[in-house]
Amino acid sequence: METQQTVFNVLWVDDQIDSLANDMSAKRLLKEFKVHVIRAHHAAEYRNLMDIHYPHIDAVITDVNFNKDQSLAKGDRDTSGFENVRSSIEKYNEERTIPFYLLSAKMQTVHEKYDDDSLEYFIKGGRMFASTQLRELLEKMTSEVRNIQSPSFKIRSQYAKEIEAASIIPEVQDTLIS
Repeated sequence: METQQTVFNVLWVDDQIDSLANDMSAKRLLKEFKVHVIRAHHAAEYRNLMDIHYPHIDAVITDVNFNKDQSLAKGDRDTSGFENVRSSIEKYNEERTIPFYLLSAKMQTVHEKYDDDSLEYFIKGGRMFASTQLRELLEKMTSEVRNIQSPSFKIRSQYAKEIEAASIIPEVQDTLIS
């Protein structure tokens, strides 16, 4: 009996995504983890692709150093794109859970530019990775997405308030989904 292979659809936002995704070692890792990359070069493209592919996006990987749109001269970069992506995390997690991961070659710059409060989502979830840690990011991402897609997670998410309310009844506590 043949088992179906899970493919993870990942929206990857980075102005250098073409060279990153075409790197031979990255290609091998993406194939190994069965990751299909949807490429966005700036935040405007990211928003457009999220609107189009939202139901099928399993996760988002973002860099820090890219633009909001393509209006700046080639080679000029700022962090307005990351600001745009970071501010949209809550919006895209209203209907369902989509984990976001930060992958940067300049992690020192990230820590200098942003305080822990600005990066709380990434820090708290252990979702910040240096560019040399693509394997670790993919391991964490595929594990988290599998969990998010599990029936247990979906039930806990859908009925969170009911489960919380029922948990105050001592006789019910042992039978609730943990």
